[in-house]
Amino acid sequence: MRMTPRVCFLFLERGMTKGWDWKSIKKDKAFRAYHDSKGWTALAKHQQQFRHTFESGINLPVREEVKRMLVRDQLRAIKVALTPVKRWREWYTNKRFVPHNRAMVRRINEIIDESGYPGERLIGDRSWATIIISHNEHDTIYFQTLRPKLLQALETGMLAPIDFAQLETWRRGVDSQWNDQAYVIFEQTVTKAQAAKADELRRAINLRSIDLNNRLVALERELGMDFHLSPYHGGPITVKDE
Repeated sequence: MRMTPRVCFLFLERGMTKGWDWKSIKKDKAFRAYHDSKGWTALAKHQQQFRHTFESGINLPVREEVKRMLVRDQLRAIKVALTPVKRWREWYTNKRFVPHNRAMVRRINEIIDESGYPGERLIGDRSWATIIISHNEHDTIYFQTLRPKLLQALETGMLAPIDFAQLETWRRGVDSQWNDQAYVIFEQTVTKAQAAKADELRRAINLRSIDLNNRLVALERELGMDFHLSPYHGGPITVKDE
Protein backbone atom coordinates (compact mmCIF):
# COMPACT_ATOMS: atom_id res chain seq x y z
CA MET A 1 0.00 0.00 0.00
CA ARG A 2 1.38 3.39 -0.98
CA MET A 3 -0.01 6.90 -0.56
CA THR A 4 -0.41 9.14 -3.58
CA PRO A 5 1.95 12.16 -3.56
CA ARG A 6 -0.96 14.52 -2.98
CA VAL A 7 -2.18 12.60 0.08
CA CYS A 8 1.38 12.21 1.36
CA PHE A 9 2.19 15.92 1.27
CA LEU A 10 -1.17 16.90 2.75
CA PHE A 11 -0.50 14.44 5.56
CA LEU A 12 3.01 15.80 6.13
CA GLU A 13 1.91 19.43 6.06
CA ARG A 14 -0.72 18.79 8.71
CA GLY A 15 1.79 16.85 10.76
CA MET A 16 4.30 19.69 10.65
CA THR A 17 1.73 22.22 11.81
CA LYS A 18 1.15 19.91 14.80
CA GLY A 19 4.83 19.68 15.73
CA TRP A 20 6.29 16.98 13.50
CA ASP A 21 9.81 18.28 12.89
CA TRP A 22 11.43 18.24 9.46
CA LYS A 23 14.51 16.37 10.69
CA SER A 24 12.40 13.40 11.77
CA ILE A 25 10.41 13.42 8.54
CA LYS A 26 13.57 13.33 6.44
CA LYS A 27 14.79 10.26 8.33
CA ASP A 28 11.50 8.37 7.94
CA LYS A 29 11.92 5.55 5.43
CA ALA A 30 8.24 5.70 4.47
CA PHE A 31 8.80 9.00 2.61
CA ARG A 32 12.04 8.26 0.76
CA ALA A 33 10.18 7.73 -2.51
CA TYR A 34 9.03 11.38 -2.43
CA HIS A 35 12.40 13.06 -1.76
CA ASP A 36 12.97 14.15 -5.36
CA SER A 37 9.51 15.62 -5.94
CA LYS A 38 8.45 19.26 -6.06
CA GLY A 39 6.14 18.71 -3.12
CA TRP A 40 9.08 17.66 -0.98
CA THR A 41 11.00 20.78 -1.94
CA ALA A 42 7.98 22.92 -1.08
CA LEU A 43 7.70 21.33 2.36
CA ALA A 44 11.37 22.01 3.05
CA LYS A 45 10.95 25.62 1.96
CA HIS A 46 7.99 26.23 4.29
CA GLN A 47 9.18 24.24 7.30
CA GLN A 48 9.76 27.37 9.42
CA GLN A 49 6.27 28.62 8.60
CA PHE A 50 4.77 25.30 9.71
CA ARG A 51 6.85 25.40 12.88
CA HIS A 52 5.60 28.89 13.67
CA THR A 53 2.01 27.70 13.22
CA PHE A 54 2.68 24.88 15.67
CA GLU A 55 4.37 27.03 18.30
CA SER A 56 1.72 29.75 18.13
CA GLY A 57 -0.90 27.21 19.16
CA ILE A 58 0.78 25.85 22.29
CA ASN A 59 2.04 27.12 25.64
CA LEU A 60 5.77 27.44 24.96
CA PRO A 61 6.89 28.36 28.52
CA VAL A 62 5.12 25.31 29.95
CA ARG A 63 6.49 23.16 27.12
CA GLU A 64 10.06 24.20 27.93
CA GLU A 65 9.55 23.70 31.66
CA VAL A 66 8.13 20.19 31.26
CA LYS A 67 10.89 19.31 28.78
CA ARG A 68 13.56 20.36 31.29
CA MET A 69 11.82 18.33 33.98
CA LEU A 70 11.77 15.27 31.73
CA VAL A 71 15.49 15.55 30.96
CA ARG A 72 16.33 15.69 34.67
CA ASP A 73 13.98 12.82 35.43
CA GLN A 74 15.40 10.64 32.67
CA LEU A 75 19.01 11.32 33.68
CA ARG A 76 18.24 10.20 37.23
CA ALA A 77 16.37 7.14 35.95
CA ILE A 78 19.37 6.19 33.82
CA LYS A 79 21.69 6.62 36.79
CA VAL A 80 19.48 4.26 38.81
CA ALA A 81 19.57 1.69 36.01
CA LEU A 82 23.35 1.92 35.58
CA THR A 83 24.32 1.76 39.26
CA PRO A 84 25.64 -1.82 39.60
CA VAL A 85 25.76 -2.19 43.39
CA LYS A 86 22.29 -2.87 44.79
CA ARG A 87 22.91 -1.03 48.07
CA TRP A 88 24.03 2.15 46.31
CA ARG A 89 21.25 1.84 43.71
CA GLU A 90 18.64 1.67 46.46
CA TRP A 91 20.26 4.59 48.28
CA TYR A 92 20.25 6.76 45.15
CA THR A 93 16.67 5.76 44.32
CA ASN A 94 15.35 6.62 47.78
CA LYS A 95 17.49 9.70 48.48
CA ARG A 96 17.72 11.31 45.04
CA PHE A 97 15.41 9.89 42.39
CA VAL A 98 12.17 9.51 44.37
CA PRO A 99 12.24 12.93 46.15
CA HIS A 100 13.03 14.80 42.94
CA ASN A 101 10.37 12.91 40.98
CA ARG A 102 7.74 13.59 43.62
CA ALA A 103 8.62 17.29 43.53
CA MET A 104 8.20 17.32 39.75
CA VAL A 105 4.86 15.51 39.93
CA ARG A 106 3.65 18.12 42.40
CA ARG A 107 4.77 20.82 39.97
CA ILE A 108 2.80 19.08 37.20
CA ASN A 109 -0.18 19.11 39.55
CA GLU A 110 0.24 22.89 39.86
CA ILE A 111 0.54 23.25 36.07
CA ILE A 112 -2.74 21.37 35.67
CA ASP A 113 -4.41 23.85 38.03
CA GLU A 114 -2.84 26.83 36.24
CA SER A 115 -3.06 25.86 32.57
CA GLY A 116 -4.48 22.38 32.15
CA TYR A 117 -2.82 19.02 31.63
CA PRO A 118 0.55 19.44 29.85
CA GLY A 119 -0.17 17.06 27.00
CA GLU A 120 -0.29 17.35 23.24
CA ARG A 121 -2.98 20.04 23.17
CA LEU A 122 -1.22 22.33 25.65
CA ILE A 123 2.48 21.77 24.95
CA GLY A 124 2.56 19.83 21.69
CA ASP A 125 3.83 16.60 23.24
CA ARG A 126 1.75 13.91 24.89
CA SER A 127 4.51 11.78 26.43
CA TRP A 128 6.75 14.01 28.55
CA ALA A 129 4.46 14.56 31.53
CA THR A 130 3.15 11.00 31.28
CA ILE A 131 6.67 9.58 31.65
CA ILE A 132 7.38 11.73 34.70
CA ILE A 133 4.11 10.75 36.39
CA SER A 134 4.60 7.06 35.56
CA HIS A 135 7.81 7.10 37.64
CA ASN A 136 5.81 8.32 40.64
CA GLU A 137 5.32 5.01 42.45
CA HIS A 138 3.75 4.48 45.88
CA ASP A 139 3.00 8.18 46.31
CA THR A 140 -0.33 9.21 47.81
CA ILE A 141 -0.67 12.25 45.53
CA TYR A 142 -1.69 10.06 42.58
CA PHE A 143 -4.96 8.68 43.94
CA GLN A 144 -5.73 11.50 46.37
CA THR A 145 -5.12 14.50 44.13
CA LEU A 146 -3.83 13.80 40.65
CA ARG A 147 -6.09 11.02 39.36
CA PRO A 148 -9.35 13.03 39.53
CA LYS A 149 -7.65 15.80 37.54
CA LEU A 150 -6.40 13.27 34.98
CA LEU A 151 -9.94 11.97 34.54
CA GLN A 152 -11.15 15.53 33.99
CA ALA A 153 -8.35 16.13 31.48
CA LEU A 154 -9.41 12.94 29.72
CA GLU A 155 -12.99 14.23 29.50
CA THR A 156 -11.91 17.56 27.99
CA GLY A 157 -9.43 16.06 25.53
CA MET A 158 -6.33 17.47 27.25
CA LEU A 159 -5.11 13.94 28.02
CA ALA A 160 -5.11 11.16 25.42
CA PRO A 161 -6.85 7.88 26.38
CA ILE A 162 -3.71 5.82 25.73
CA ASP A 163 -1.70 8.03 28.09
CA PHE A 164 -4.28 7.70 30.86
CA ALA A 165 -4.27 3.94 30.25
CA GLN A 166 -0.48 3.92 30.47
CA LEU A 167 -0.48 5.73 33.82
CA GLU A 168 -3.25 3.56 35.26
CA THR A 169 -1.78 0.28 34.03
CA TRP A 170 1.66 1.10 35.39
CA ARG A 171 0.32 2.26 38.74
CA ARG A 172 -2.04 -0.71 39.18
CA GLY A 173 0.67 -3.11 38.05
CA VAL A 174 3.24 -1.80 40.52
CA ASP A 175 0.74 -1.70 43.39
CA SER A 176 -0.47 -5.28 42.69
CA GLN A 177 2.92 -6.78 41.77
CA TRP A 178 1.51 -7.02 38.23
CA ASN A 179 -1.44 -9.26 39.11
CA ASP A 180 -3.65 -6.48 37.73
CA GLN A 181 -2.90 -5.92 34.02
CA ALA A 182 -5.56 -3.16 33.79
CA TYR A 183 -5.75 -1.81 30.20
CA VAL A 184 -3.12 -4.25 28.80
CA ILE A 185 -0.94 -1.69 27.00
CA PHE A 186 2.21 -3.77 26.60
CA GLU A 187 3.13 -6.20 23.85
CA GLN A 188 2.30 -9.29 25.85
CA THR A 189 0.27 -12.49 26.12
CA VAL A 190 -2.94 -12.33 28.18
CA THR A 191 -5.87 -14.62 28.89
CA LYS A 192 -9.31 -14.13 27.38
CA ALA A 193 -10.56 -12.97 30.78
CA GLN A 194 -7.80 -10.37 31.05
CA ALA A 195 -8.47 -9.20 27.49
CA ALA A 196 -12.21 -8.91 28.15
CA LYS A 197 -11.57 -6.88 31.30
CA ALA A 198 -9.09 -4.67 29.46
CA ASP A 199 -11.51 -4.06 26.59
CA GLU A 200 -14.20 -3.06 29.07
CA LEU A 201 -11.84 -0.54 30.64
CA ARG A 202 -10.78 0.66 27.18
CA ARG A 203 -14.38 1.27 26.09
CA ALA A 204 -14.99 3.37 29.19
CA ILE A 205 -12.28 5.86 28.13
CA ASN A 206 -12.85 5.60 24.35
CA LEU A 207 -9.61 3.72 23.77
CA ARG A 208 -9.43 1.28 20.85
CA SER A 209 -10.00 -2.41 21.57
CA ILE A 210 -7.20 -4.96 21.69
CA ASP A 211 -8.38 -6.41 18.36
CA LEU A 212 -8.32 -3.00 16.65
CA ASN A 213 -4.95 -2.26 18.18
CA ASN A 214 -3.54 -5.49 16.75
CA ARG A 215 -4.88 -4.66 13.30
CA LEU A 216 -3.24 -1.23 13.48
CA VAL A 217 0.06 -2.85 14.48
CA ALA A 218 -0.20 -5.07 11.40
CA LEU A 219 -0.90 -2.01 9.23
CA GLU A 220 2.15 -0.25 10.69
CA ARG A 221 4.30 -3.12 9.54
CA GLU A 222 2.70 -3.16 6.11
CA LEU A 223 3.29 0.56 5.57
CA GLY A 224 6.62 0.73 7.37
CA MET A 225 5.31 3.55 9.56
CA ASP A 226 5.00 4.28 13.27
CA PHE A 227 1.47 5.26 14.33
CA HIS A 228 2.68 5.92 17.91
CA LEU A 229 -0.02 3.61 19.25
CA SER A 230 1.83 3.20 22.54
CA PRO A 231 5.46 3.42 23.63
CA TYR A 232 5.24 -0.28 24.50
CA HIS A 233 3.74 -1.76 21.33
CA GLY A 234 6.49 -3.28 19.26
CA GLY A 235 4.05 -6.01 18.28
CA PRO A 236 0.54 -7.36 18.81
CA ILE A 237 -1.12 -8.36 22.07
CA THR A 238 -1.67 -12.13 22.06
CA VAL A 239 -4.87 -13.49 23.61
CA LYS A 240 -4.65 -17.14 24.64
CA ASP A 241 -7.22 -19.65 25.85
CA GLU A 242 -7.61 -20.05 29.59
